[in-house]
Amino acid sequence: MRREPAVVTMPTGSGKTAVLIAAAFILQARRVLIVAPGRLVREQIADEVEKLATLRSAGALSEDVPAPRVLAVKKRITTPEGWERLREHDVVVGTVQSISPAYEEIPEPPLDMFDLVLVDEAHHSPAATWKRLLDHFEQAKRVLFTATPFRQDQREIKGRFIFTYDLRRAFEDGVFGLIRYQPVNPSAKQSADEAIAIAAERQFNQDREAGFQHRVMVRTDSRRRATDLLTLYERYTKLRLKIVTGDKSLRYVRGVIQALSEGALDGIVCVNMLGEGFNFPSLKIAAIHSPHRSLSVTLQFIGRFARTVGDNIGAATFLAVPSEIEIEAERLYDARAVWQEMVQNLSAARVHEEAETREILQSFATAEAVAPDLTDLSLYVLEPYFHVKIFQLAHSIDLSVPVEFPPDLQIVFQAISEEHGAAVYITRETSLPRWSTDDRLSSVSYDLFILFQDAASNLLFICASQRTEGVYQFLVESFRDASPSVLPLVRVNRALNGLEAPEFFNVGMRNRVVSNTTESYRIVTGSNADKVIGRSDARLYHRGHAFGRGSDEGESVTIGLSSASKVWSNKAGKLPDLIQWCEKLARRISSNDTPVTGSGLDLLDAGEEIDILPPGIMAVGWPDTVYRHPAILRYEAGDEERIAQLLDLDLAIDDAASNEQAVVIVLSGDDDFEFRATFSFETDRYFEPLTREQVGAIILREHEEMPLIDFLNGEMPIFYTADLSLVDGPSLWRAAADLPPFDSDMIEAFDWAGRNVDIGREFGDGRRGMISVHTCLEAELANSANAVVYYDHGSGEIADFIAVEEAENRLIVRFYHCKSAGGPQRGTGSEMSTNWPARL
Repeated sequence: MRREPAVVTMPTGSGKTAVLIAAAFILQARRVLIVAPGRLVREQIADEVEKLATLRSAGALSEDVPAPRVLAVKKRITTPEGWERLREHDVVVGTVQSISPAYEEIPEPPLDMFDLVLVDEAHHSPAATWKRLLDHFEQAKRVLFTATPFRQDQREIKGRFIFTYDLRRAFEDGVFGLIRYQPVNPSAKQSADEAIAIAAERQFNQDREAGFQHRVMVRTDSRRRATDLLTLYERYTKLRLKIVTGDKSLRYVRGVIQALSEGALDGIVCVNMLGEGFNFPSLKIAAIHSPHRSLSVTLQFIGRFARTVGDNIGAATFLAVPSEIEIEAERLYDARAVWQEMVQNLSAARVHEEAETREILQSFATAEAVAPDLTDLSLYVLEPYFHVKIFQLAHSIDLSVPVEFPPDLQIVFQAISEEHGAAVYITRETSLPRWSTDDRLSSVSYDLFILFQDAASNLLFICASQRTEGVYQFLVESFRDASPSVLPLVRVNRALNGLEAPEFFNVGMRNRVVSNTTESYRIVTGSNADKVIGRSDARLYHRGHAFGRGSDEGESVTIGLSSASKVWSNKAGKLPDLIQWCEKLARRISSNDTPVTGSGLDLLDAGEEIDILPPGIMAVGWPDTVYRHPAILRYEAGDEERIAQLLDLDLAIDDAASNEQAVVIVLSGDDDFEFRATFSFETDRYFEPLTREQVGAIILREHEEMPLIDFLNGEMPIFYTADLSLVDGPSLWRAAADLPPFDSDMIEAFDWAGRNVDIGREFGDGRRGMISVHTCLEAELANSANAVVYYDHGSGEIADFIAVEEAENRLIVRFYHCKSAGGPQRGTGSEMSTNWPARL
């Protein structure tokens, strides 16, 4: 037998109390405890159980079924004897304030006192006093009844959904009647309250003339406003009203209800009262001076007016000034709102969403190896941030096989859903700050990891609260046989498919040319970031990351993506919401559609997917992330452990060792360190160590430690080709197609040896009696036909030499930029280059 409570969902006013009472007969209970949310509801339920009027009139119980012995607990039970006296009754109805052992003066009730606990308005059950009572009777059968199985604060109503009867079905079955929203528009001389009061009286009189015995509820949010509104209604209307607030006695409230029933009152002014469990079908006119802002309370409120039980009643009318208040992204108080349809859809969608959430969560099986303090952890309380790194798998993997984590991350919770292809891990890490070795300063932190595999596309999504490349690389090592690989940006970019009216306010652009004098990565931010990108940018840069917003199937969303195979949205949500988001991403990424955003982002090349090395790879550099988040290298030199700044080391290509299948990179520092690795599409990972030496080199960054080879696979170096293409892992960006062709006639051979030039000296004096490159060019230009020659070797200059020549009524300007050679042969370094002449 399942031990968790059962949850029954029925809208307010649909006969929930009758079903609650019927449950006791169906389950053949011996003694029943009914928990009510308040005093008035307690009395109504006790009266209904004692008479069984609704069940008898509906034919569910025959007249010869004896009525149970019922007790409404009106005073707090403060002694064990008080509990024992309850054994004389079949049904006990009480409020939490009278019977919950969470209160210090209430002793714990005997465990065998009740074999069935029924809870009305169970959305209160996560509260500590309610939870304590329910947990005490965990051996009894427990059924929770609620109109709204979801809470504004997202706390869990624990239990398994066994029956759902939503608002739409209630309307279809005639349990609920017509409802309508009538907007009130104050005149220039009227206040909103005055206009609503006059409209309420007008509606009341119209309903009376139509033969309906309707009553008015004036709804506000404070006692002070209630008093002010009562005075206002007395001034502007003839409606007979009384105030009902939570501090009124039960006797007073009963008197008001009696006056309403007899027609001595036309309505009530209500302050968050009579919303739960109150049964008065003639309330059909709601004058809303202070609208509710949550869907759950709004639906309860509407349910009180929508019921059809009773004589001489018609459609319910809700009067309010149109407002911008949104409930579940819908403007309910809008002049164009069609309440009959909107309210049904909101209710059905929200209840269906909650039921689906619980169904998915119940498919997870918790592993036995869980930390003792987390054995009762509910997946419902997890709200991961929507940020995933995506890997392509060669074949499906078995997520039920435990995943290996870095040694410093201890697994304390694990749950697997084979049905939904997902695994949840929570890890615990005890660490010291880097600035201390004192164990007293250690701290404990927890991290959440969610792995989801989309079966159709074999895409693996990793959502992690610790988003470091070392951890990602460590995790995917558990699935090495499936050859996990990151996605090229052209595929990640397809996540934008289906996004309507997108706009991007953070765009990254990567320079396609390696250079020491220009930025390698440019970030454009602002509300119009995507609109300032022009075609000139597209010639120099290609796509990096992007973050923006748009509309997805009518819902406003945010989305970001990067060339690191990551996609994110600026939100957090329940685990099922994350799974559904990943499923949608998988469908879009797996399609062959190319997204068109209609913005400057479309001008930036997203590259193409490659699986072989392009020819002409000539240079290598770090990605922008290494410059934005510098790292430290720890390595062994003999018997000594040393550290070095990663950016202080040289990163280069070994042309002689490279071939068509693999590029060999060399990371080197002083004479005591050299690390060689291959980049290839023929190996399991893009980067593999070439030799076993220095395999133990470790990268340190913030609180992260990882092998150097894992770092290279996580933040892959960028390769540049001779034709101005760029290679980033599985992505290739070709040179812009509209770049002008290079004119070989503009190459001028220079006889450096004949001019006695030391090509290893850029400026100053040459060696062994020779002259420098600058001195040589200065002499050449001095003897030329140029009218003016400028020389400037300062920092940031446009060129070392600028020469101006007069020719046929025009000026020809030439720019000369000089560099020394890096070796004994020409071409081993940057040499003199002449910019194409600008003709003025």
